[in-house]
Amino acid sequence: MSLETMPRVTLAHLPTPLDEAPRLSAALGGPRIMIKRDDLTGLALGGNKARKLEFAMADAKQKGADVIITTGSSQSNHASQTAAAAARLGMQTYLILFRGEHPEQQGNRLLYDIYNAKVEIAGEGTADLPKVMKRIDDLAAELRSQGHTPYVMPVGALMPEGTVGYVPAVSEICNQLKELGTTAQYLVVCCGSSGTMAGLVVGAKYYQAPFEVVGMSVALKIDVLKPRVADMASKTARLLETDLAFVPEELTIYDDYIGERYGIPSKEGIAAIKLVAQTEGIILDPVYTGKTMAGLIDLVRKKKFTSKDTVIFMHTGGAPGVFAYSQELSG
Repeated sequence: MSLETMPRVTLAHLPTPLDEAPRLSAALGGPRIMIKRDDLTGLALGGNKARKLEFAMADAKQKGADVIITTGSSQSNHASQTAAAAARLGMQTYLILFRGEHPEQQGNRLLYDIYNAKVEIAGEGTADLPKVMKRIDDLAAELRSQGHTPYVMPVGALMPEGTVGYVPAVSEICNQLKELGTTAQYLVVCCGSSGTMAGLVVGAKYYQAPFEVVGMSVALKIDVLKPRVADMASKTARLLETDLAFVPEELTIYDDYIGERYGIPSKEGIAAIKLVAQTEGIILDPVYTGKTMAGLIDLVRKKKFTSKDTVIFMHTGGAPGVFAYSQELSG
């Protein structure tokens, strides 16, 4: 099935801008930095999940769903944007979550209620994911017995029908570079559940992009993450009926910038947030994009990215996290 014939609903404002970051570039004294503004997708408070949900929610509609069930943490951007998409399409959302960091009524946890999502905490952390998934299975069965048609969406929309949303994003970037009469050597992106990077590496090969996709892990070590990204990229390529295949060895992912663990802001990430805010007036978040930018900055300092390079930073959103982590950021 081609991208043009895949079911799709309109949720995002596309194309998102590709902005120059001259003051950040000057502050780093290294490469030319550009920022792909997927924090401005328009769904909820913006973010990368809108691209994925255009395809995932279309799949749900095609299967007759009237209820969406998904999971994540108390401050899940995916859960928040899924609830927003479901509201726009007239569906009810059930969020079966693990508590994670900052379960208080702030950030995304507040947005869940505004979207009228049904929220249940079924575990403490990611180690409780089997318990959470059992609760999701039980809930889906309950809803079916009541005459509903539930659609269970994985965390981060990590499935080919979601990951495919980031394949055309590469074409979008290539077109923008062409319009600007320039090129780029690297596209730096956060790698959490892994779907965004998987979609981008498919797109980079599919459209023969001039840049290398570089992932910054915020949760998993690369021995786990690289096979996951390669597997999802290969499955997504098969969904598009291409002969593209991916192996872990061809992927560039760094796991040096996770910090203490997922969901805990790092000192370097907070410094990166403040640097970008104070040079470009753009807000990053402490869980994903802040750590990713910290990785980019470190690679500039290590001369991986040089003054001859153009590096695109994929801003995947996460604005609600700024408010949930206000204490950590206000120091």
